[in-house]
Amino acid sequence: MFWRKKAKLSESERKWNLMWDLWANGKVASPYAELMAYQAEVNNGGHSQYFFNTANCGDLGTSVDVLLEILPDPLRENLKWGYDAFSVMENISDDSNDELFNECDSVFYAHEQLVLDLLHGYADTLPPETSGAPTGLRCGFNAAHLRLLALFLMLLDHLWATVVPGNLWMTCVGRLAFPIFAFQAVEGYVHTRDYRKYCRRLLVFGLVSEIPFNLMLTGSPIFPFHQNVMFTLLFGLMAIHQLDLRSQADDRKAAFSRSVKFALILLLGVITFPDYGGLGVLTMVAFYVVRGSRYEKPLQLLAMIAINYYGFEGMTIPVLNGSWELPVQAFAILALIPIWLYNGEKGRGGKALQYASYLFYPLHMLILGLL
Repeated sequence: MFWRKKAKLSESERKWNLMWDLWANGKVASPYAELMAYQAEVNNGGHSQYFFNTANCGDLGTSVDVLLEILPDPLRENLKWGYDAFSVMENISDDSNDELFNECDSVFYAHEQLVLDLLHGYADTLPPETSGAPTGLRCGFNAAHLRLLALFLMLLDHLWATVVPGNLWMTCVGRLAFPIFAFQAVEGYVHTRDYRKYCRRLLVFGLVSEIPFNLMLTGSPIFPFHQNVMFTLLFGLMAIHQLDLRSQADDRKAAFSRSVKFALILLLGVITFPDYGGLGVLTMVAFYVVRGSRYEKPLQLLAMIAINYYGFEGMTIPVLNGSWELPVQAFAILALIPIWLYNGEKGRGGKALQYASYLFYPLHMLILGLL
């Protein structure tokens, strides 16, 4: 785990940290729960992200009504204006809406201190003993930690497959990379402002990475029987989007149509031979379906066992004097350890780290393929 100690926090700072810990665990009552969600989402991705995510995961109208009761002017009018505009939009992903929500965001940021004053007032009412966790410590992996860890594990696996053969431990450890990437892709889907841009980004980097992937895998620039993992993540993204649309369908016909499209995407994940195939797509689906469930961790564990121990075929390691064959892919189940230590924070790096990670994928494969 990564621990970051904050020296000599004041009582107010400890209560501020405590308030966010309680909110993350669903223990903050209305209207402050809605206010904290609003402040966090807008700071993370603007009003478009707040409206889109709340509409998908909760009752947007009710949340906005609660906020309109507590927000001071001009934030109250700004939220009402943004919500009214969102309500009549046919497509939130339309680039033409960016300017509208940028204006809405600017008003919020100019007056954000009003929101912070409300939250500080609530935090000051909390007793220090409300939480058993030490309020001066923030523990776990943030998104940047997970991304860097997955890249390192992937590199180990690819080194084993190319220039350092024979070190079986490298591919065993490397098995943890894909589940972490899949988990982060699901988190990215939940928080993205623009699903279509996210898909386009995966498609572009998938196409860019294909020749380096083929060179690393076979030594030839063309190999139609195995595609790189960007396509797996793309199909996974498309699949969970269909599940989202199915849950919003107004009638059985529309729900059936989304179910058929979901099945076709799973089929694409099999017949186009992307890395990890249809089971890789199902890994993303599993992370998405159980997300937020009361039994999220046990269900994740069951899904990972089913997919990685029973689903995949491949190399095995004889254990117990050869009486049992352990699939190498089963080591992927251990990816749940860093995933369960994810603290929900973005971490440092932002867009620079994001695009550096995308570029690292084809560049390192190109180098390994040319060695």
